[in-house]
Amino acid sequence: MKSIAAQAAEPLITLAAAGVTWLCARAARWLALKTKNEAIAGMISRLNDAVRAGVLEIEQSTVKAVKAQTVDGKLSADAAKVVKAAAIASVKAHLGSAAIADVQKILGVDDVDAMIGSRVEAAVSSLTSK
Repeated sequence: MKSIAAQAAEPLITLAAAGVTWLCARAARWLALKTKNEAIAGMISRLNDAVRAGVLEIEQSTVKAVKAQTVDGKLSADAAKVVKAAAIASVKAHLGSAAIADVQKILGVDDVDAMIGSRVEAAVSSLTSK
């Protein structure tokens, strides 16, 4: 015959084990979410750095020379498209193929060129507003 203390301990032990299991599951979900968020933040930071470097590179190497050859010092629509394509190519070169694949996977982006292009436009806008 079990003592009263032993009989009372069995459900308490079961409850404690269930509580520890729940806490472990919660901690695992939190850790997975934190890891994913860190990966996303790191990828966005790396992407922003590459966009900034690519835009500045094209600004220094191409845009100034093209603008100097125009009468009004402005890019034509066709020249702007060529320069934007060059900036996108520069950003992709800065990132590398593995990072581009990571951008698609981590950020869930199908059209990387369009996403980089919009970031290039934003970077150019911030350059010209200064």
